[in-house]
Amino acid sequence: MNPKLIDASEHWENKVLDGQYYLIGKVYKHNFARPNDKEPSECFSLERREEKWHLSTSYFIGVDWIEKDILAIRVFPKFTEDKDNFEIDYLKMLEDALTEPKNFEHLEGLLNVDFKRPPIAVPKQEDGLSLFLISEFIHIMARITAKGIMKSYYFVEENQRSKIKGKILLPKNLKYNIVKGNLSDNYCRYQEYGIDIPENRILKKAMKYCLHVLDSYNDDIVVILKQRLIGLKPKWKGVGDKVDVKDVSTCKINSFYKEYHMAIEIAKILLKVLSYNQVLHGDEKTEVPPYWIDMTKLFEMFVFAKLRNLFGDCVIYHPHFGKQEPDYLIMPDTDRPPYVADAKYKRYSERSVDIDDIRQVSGYARLKAIRSKFRIDDKSLIPCVIIYPDQNKCEFLEDYTKWVEEGRYEDIFKTGIRLPVIKR
Repeated sequence: MNPKLIDASEHWENKVLDGQYYLIGKVYKHNFARPNDKEPSECFSLERREEKWHLSTSYFIGVDWIEKDILAIRVFPKFTEDKDNFEIDYLKMLEDALTEPKNFEHLEGLLNVDFKRPPIAVPKQEDGLSLFLISEFIHIMARITAKGIMKSYYFVEENQRSKIKGKILLPKNLKYNIVKGNLSDNYCRYQEYGIDIPENRILKKAMKYCLHVLDSYNDDIVVILKQRLIGLKPKWKGVGDKVDVKDVSTCKINSFYKEYHMAIEIAKILLKVLSYNQVLHGDEKTEVPPYWIDMTKLFEMFVFAKLRNLFGDCVIYHPHFGKQEPDYLIMPDTDRPPYVADAKYKRYSERSVDIDDIRQVSGYARLKAIRSKFRIDDKSLIPCVIIYPDQNKCEFLEDYTKWVEEGRYEDIFKTGIRLPVIKR
């Protein structure tokens, strides 16, 4: 029996589902464990009440099992029930976010992939996981290539004609030379210094697989990704792609090449995902492991990149003050006051900001450490701004002088930012 697939959107609240679902349980949930969070966040909840199934979703998108091999759920990034029927283009959001180099330090916790459970069949052109991973991978590879490909010592095994180089491998020398009568040749193992090392080989192998996958899509963003990847290939010409993942499981990498840790981890995930992937065989459907993308974190990173475009290095992302961690601090300039800023992936375009969100951001503004950071030594209020999605706004954040003040509170502002969309 083919499993059924429920299509849903973000931010559903107790939506009654049509259709019959033959499930034994009454409540089904799945949680997303964020790094450093005390409690995991709920991705979805399906509950049977009065013979009807009620589905609630939050701010995670992805594909997962409700009941293994029987019923799966797929949550799309559709922020509103707009009559024009658009979806949030989360791949473009990731593209825009990764134009800001600091965001590479905050990729942890953005995506969760579960390889312990069976994969789920989805239409090939709707495989968001592979493209999301490929986009992350290509951006990191571009940084590595620009900085310089890592070099190290590595072992080479090959037959040497009429000479000895390094150490003779006796069993292989017997097999390839002595039994064949090639008594002048020696099968040797020796060290060389260069870029053809296991760490680079797994990256080259992942690049090769990425190109195969991208060949199966024709979206605008895929064309851009493919062009970038093709542009990187010449720099990696001297690296092979024959490698065992175990060879790089315990690699030691110089701190100068800190991007390598992230690139290798993504490459390993990519190779696992693409091992399921039927896209290489040209089928209409493909299989993906259960996965979830945290849209609140992606929105934070997207907003950070836009704030950096406006205010440059004056914007600090997730500074730590003990256990307190505001989203952003906007340092003062000659003609601009400081701001404590918070990104909220909520529908604030047509209503007031929730009191809990106001309390949170204003609480940050009262921290003595933050006041000291801003060099404020009097009792004046620090302005706060809450940034939220608003499809009626221009794509970029407005000038700070146009931020709207919340009528109930002093120096609490809100401003919307337009998200990229896919028209259906």
